[in-house]
Amino acid sequence: MVEAEETVTEVEVHADDVESDEEVRVVGRPRLGLLDTLTVEVRTPRGAIRKYRCAGAGCPRRWAPRTTVRVLAHAKRCLRLTQEQRHLASSASASKSPGALVAADIAQEAASGSLNVTSSLQSIASSQSSFTSLSDSSLTLTASDNLKLLPRGDGFFGPDGRRKTHRAMDLAIVKLFCVARIPPSVADLAVWKDMLKISLPSYVPASRTRLMDDHIMTEQERVRELQVKHLKTQRHISISFDGGALRSGESLYTVHATTVARDVMLLEGQDGTRESHTGVWISELVLRVSCYILYVTNTLLTVGLLRR
Repeated sequence: MVEAEETVTEVEVHADDVESDEEVRVVGRPRLGLLDTLTVEVRTPRGAIRKYRCAGAGCPRRWAPRTTVRVLAHAKRCLRLTQEQRHLASSASASKSPGALVAADIAQEAASGSLNVTSSLQSIASSQSSFTSLSDSSLTLTASDNLKLLPRGDGFFGPDGRRKTHRAMDLAIVKLFCVARIPPSVADLAVWKDMLKISLPSYVPASRTRLMDDHIMTEQERVRELQVKHLKTQRHISISFDGGALRSGESLYTVHATTVARDVMLLEGQDGTRESHTGVWISELVLRVSCYILYVTNTLLTVGLLRR
């Protein structure tokens, strides 16, 4: 049994560091440095729920309380944050995606030699399983490979085996909902949960909120990283953009990349509702994506062309 002294961490605060009306709070969980970098705590009355705002200057987004999933979903696209902060949020989001977790499990088993990893098993964590259709990919996912996606062998049973199986199920469900364009509301239906419970009693499927805000959004960021990795191996890439106002009053601008093989990839979907869509704003958006992905060196020349 863990003693109380090991679960409670006291915060050492000097008298000169806080004002007289502030109480010294004792927390039971360590603070997350990533969230402290992306958010700023808002002053609240004593005993009230802690509130946080985005660390970007002038950004109105707030959370009460803050959660890692919601903060990362906002921070990786917030133009008020610096490029380093957005990249930090994107990397953290991609590392927590179902595909990244499955890929880590496969790499761990392959390194330990406990599982003979085949190309079909690797395909669950490859670019083919992440909604891309690269023609030159050697890992082609077919219907017969579905039986090989779940961990088998000595690591199938026990807590570790169940954890790996549940992660594989999470990724398979994300692909099913996105590829088949199934409404996320289906995830809350009792018939959907009953079907999964019959096939795997130990598995608890994600709710609609978790599927939309966590699994799909983090997997989207991982797909973007896989696309960037592929684009870095290509030459003669065309960058295009489009955008405008929607009927709801919101504004959305997108940036795409097209390879010589005519593979079109969505690189960025930027919310521009509260922005002035000038030539400078559009050029900065396209340049930010291009410089990050394609390492454009002649920035001044590109800025001039885009402004024209």
